[in-house]
Amino acid sequence: MPLNCNNLAPRLKTGLYEETIPRFCSLPDAGSYHHFCSGKKESLWLNETSHDFGKIAQGKPVYTFFELKGLGDSLKLEMVQAGCGCTTPEFKAGAYAPGETVKIKVGFNAAAAGRFDKPITITYNGGQQKVIMITGTVEATPATPAPANGAVGKIKQ
Repeated sequence: MPLNCNNLAPRLKTGLYEETIPRFCSLPDAGSYHHFCSGKKESLWLNETSHDFGKIAQGKPVYTFFELKGLGDSLKLEMVQAGCGCTTPEFKAGAYAPGETVKIKVGFNAAAAGRFDKPITITYNGGQQKVIMITGTVEATPATPAPANGAVGKIKQ
């Protein structure tokens, strides 16, 4: 059963960060994609609202792309802002034609080991805002290098 505007909005709680996840609406032409719905006709479509990087190596930056477009009217992308310096969004502010796809590149530096849940706020069309998330687990770099392999010198050529 597809989600629609009549579904209740669940809550996301990750550490100290808690927000109401907007309800989803389904569109006949959107396939498996979705957009936010708040009881009125929404003007922003996103290909995903959260991206899970899974397990990543400490010190190895990763990135993903979020796609968005205006529904009906043109989209004016004003700002994309991360919650901390470890997350870096790259975007081009400006006006986009209705239905034109806009890509936002979101990078994460993976400097600290452990679980992460990072919000990114998209500001568009005169101050409207949507929050997207990146999540994952940074696996710690070993404190010491791997032991030397003594057999390497004994390999016949």
